[in-house]
Amino acid sequence: MREYLGSLAKGQVWLFVPQPALLVLTFLRYLPILYTAPIIVALATIWGWLDYTKKTHRTALELLSQFQVLLDDFGPTKL
Repeated sequence: MREYLGSLAKGQVWLFVPQPALLVLTFLRYLPILYTAPIIVALATIWGWLDYTKKTHRTALELLSQFQVLLDDFGPTKL
């Protein structure tokens, strides 16, 4: 699971890095805003979704680990 979260972090970096570069190119008038705006919005949307999924996965893993501790405390029950 750590490898999965690590790959999400690397993916977020690769999605964030082009955004400031595109903004700089736009402000220097090398690229028009009509071309860069949709790309920046799309990258920001994907980055936000990855951040959201990473946080929800972390919360779910913490909840499952708490359930595991409870199950270990009660142990197997015989009926």
